[in-house]
Amino acid sequence: MASSILLFAILFLTYCSTFLPSSKSHSILNNDGFIINLVHRDSPQSPLHNQHINHYESLTASVHRSILHAKRLSMLARVRATSQTNPPDASTNLIHDKGTEYIASYYIGTPPTRVYAFVDTASEIIWTKGLPILNPSNSTTFQTLPCGSKSCQQLGGDKICRYGDQPCIYQITYDNNSTSAGVFSSDEFALDGSSNQSVINVGKLVFGYNNISNTNLELTNENGTLALNRGQHSFISQLGIKKFSHCWDMQTNGSKNNGSKSVMYFGENKAKIYLEDLTPLLEGKLQNYYVQVDGITINENEVPIPKGAFNIAGSRGGFIVDCGTTFTMLKNEAYEPFLNMLRENLNKPIIPGPIPELDLCYKGTIKDLDSVPEVTFRFSRGVKVKLLKEVTFMEFQKGLWCLAIVRSPNNVSMLGNFQMSNYWVGYDLEANGVSFTYQQSCSGKVN
Repeated sequence: MASSILLFAILFLTYCSTFLPSSKSHSILNNDGFIINLVHRDSPQSPLHNQHINHYESLTASVHRSILHAKRLSMLARVRATSQTNPPDASTNLIHDKGTEYIASYYIGTPPTRVYAFVDTASEIIWTKGLPILNPSNSTTFQTLPCGSKSCQQLGGDKICRYGDQPCIYQITYDNNSTSAGVFSSDEFALDGSSNQSVINVGKLVFGYNNISNTNLELTNENGTLALNRGQHSFISQLGIKKFSHCWDMQTNGSKNNGSKSVMYFGENKAKIYLEDLTPLLEGKLQNYYVQVDGITINENEVPIPKGAFNIAGSRGGFIVDCGTTFTMLKNEAYEPFLNMLRENLNKPIIPGPIPELDLCYKGTIKDLDSVPEVTFRFSRGVKVKLLKEVTFMEFQKGLWCLAIVRSPNNVSMLGNFQMSNYWVGYDLEANGVSFTYQQSCSGKVN
């Protein structure tokens, strides 16, 4: 199988150059910065908008995607835990998921081809699907990385090329033995900017061109990923960006708005980071945004979560700030005491949820949110994220409100983008922290 994939890739890329990308300074981007608009995948403005499903069906799909996203991170952790590569290789970051929630538009190649990518702070490798989305033979600036290049060697065991001048071919084998493969490449990138910035040219970037797939794995993302974690191949690392931030507009209960005005700010002069709201980042093998959870309170009372429940153990565990998942997820050790205490404070008849993942539901109206308990996450250095009641419970069916924090399928816990609604979340790699600053509305502007 590997030899046939390699032969196909070599023949396919006969017309493409196989030299390393030229070095290029991106410092102006980091200093001046730029802004990009994002659209929620379920917004009518989204290229993935499905007009045949209703708001409640899209929410159910979001729950399932959150579970799948957590499973992907667990797959990465299992591979990293058994990896003999030192430092850990980048190959497992090419394990794709079914797609996160917020989409950025960008362009690849000369002339440029528009593609769409899910932004994800828990991914390292930028990648896009091949035909029919991207045809590299149409680009005069497309280059495949040679097998002997440093970037290719960092793919570790999933690199299936053998000789230095061959194209850098990778193959990913999933838990169910299905596979996907592609070519580690480089090309010119440009982004759709905000209203006063039409197109932002960012130069040549390294990315995965995923052109062969033999997989029925549910985790497969049919589009691509704009990777934003701290790994060396991520979008921000390749551009030398040390600061960026985002604000997700509230996804109004019962509406189809779904954060259509959300934005990301990149660079020293654009990112919205407030040092008084900064909690330190912790180190983890997966280069994600791990933070220390000092506790969770319900109506200012501490949830009896066992000490060390959110500790990082190598490439496992920890608590991640993850814009790629919708709903906050807690590992079972923390979720059970949280669920029990919330149930005791809800003072409403509990009824079964529409899907097994929704453990705590009640019948009511939006006015009943006033009596919902207040949930606060406490991070190190006294930073607090007080959840809006509109993001603690959500209407999953008409008149049926359910807890929008779910049980993690593994030992990874994460703060999802829905619970980040109306917060400026800033990532500062110079100060080594993440900030959380409440805003009444994002609306593409800072209050």
